[in-house]
Amino acid sequence: MNKIKPLLDLRKKIKDKTPPFERQEANKIKQFRGKWRKPKGIQSKLRRGFRGHRNIPSIGYAGPNLVKGLTKHGLMPILVSNINDLSKVVENCCVIISSGVGIKKRLLILDKAKSLGLKVLGVKDIEAYVVSVKDILISKKQGSASRKEQKKKKLSEAKEKKKEESHEHKDHDHSHHKDSKEDTSNSKGLDKDDHRIDPYAENTESTKESKPKKKGVKKNEPKK
Repeated sequence: MNKIKPLLDLRKKIKDKTPPFERQEANKIKQFRGKWRKPKGIQSKLRRGFRGHRNIPSIGYAGPNLVKGLTKHGLMPILVSNINDLSKVVENCCVIISSGVGIKKRLLILDKAKSLGLKVLGVKDIEAYVVSVKDILISKKQGSASRKEQKKKKLSEAKEKKKEESHEHKDHDHSHHKDSKEDTSNSKGLDKDDHRIDPYAENTESTKESKPKKKGVKKNEPKK
């Protein structure tokens, strides 16, 4: 570690001096800012390294080879996705928990790493992190339970409303049916008498009375 420390300091100095590399015409096009693409144009001044143009990444900006891939503390990070992967972590190494790992498995890995005395990148205090995550899980459970209860209440209320509506509808239909039956029976009673009476009888009688009788010879009488 004592040998690596000066190399880490040197890498830090080089990194502080390195300019931000941006692709050609980043000053003109907003989308190009903060990105790097190697210039490939035949007449590109940036590719040819003319004065007055930006710098291009080169080997001179690189840090020492012995320190490549190490953290600022001089530890080699090892990706861990389950508890068995912690056996790969040796001395002068640290743990990086994979982003695909869930909260429950993450907590188990952190507990195991703490018991083994391993350093985990991105987690300063393992105990405080575990407590905060457990609080979040408890609050989520409570929220889900309350949501389920509300859903059950809504369903039960909806069922009761449907039952009441169907009951009211049935009562309304029965009363209407009874009234219609009475009306039909009355109409049938009236119709019996009405059917006997010819509605056009009066008109025919009046026409018969109004027409004068023709004075003439009877059909059966012989001609004189």
